[in-house]
This record gives sequence, structure tokens and C-alpha cells, in this order.
Amino acid sequence: MKLRSFRKSWRVMNKKEEMLRLQAATGYMADEDMNRLLGWFQISHPIFGSKAPEPGEALKLGIAMGEKHRKHREENDEAALPRGYGSGRDGGM
Repeated sequence: MKLRSFRKSWRVMNKKEEMLRLQAATGYMADEDMNRLLGWFQISHPIFGSKAPEPGEALKLGIAMGEKHRKHREENDEAALPRGYGSGRDGGM
């Protein structure tokens, strides 16, 4: 019950950009830590989704994200990633 209360308060207090930073940061964590944090905050990584991927799957998702970014840059002649850039395997956020 305390975790739900904390999670609700945290979401209210944190802006969307801060939430995106936390979601992206989980990709640098050990699988167990990533899965735990994603579960605690009921969030998902912008590329990997709601759980740590196997190494081969992570590579595949990273390559797909790079191709998506390159296509976006070519179509829009931009250097920045679009907002909410990842679709993740389960829809991202």
C-alpha cells in the first residue's frame, strides 16, 4: 500500500521529461534492477518496453530504433529524435 501511495505521489510531482529520463536510465541497469524499477514505478523503457530484453533482442531493438531515427532525419532533415522516440516491444510508455 505504501508503494502505491509513493508511486502516485511521484507521478504527480514529476514532469513528463523527468519520467522519460528515468525510463531511459533503466536501460543502463542490470536486468534485475531494471525489472524491479520498471515494476515499482509501473513504467517501461522507451525502446525495450516493460522488462529487460535478452542481449540479442536488445541489439535487434537498438538497430530498429537507429533505422527509425535515420528515416525520421531523412524525411524531416532534422538531427534530433522525435518526442517519445521509442515504440518498445510493448508500446513504450
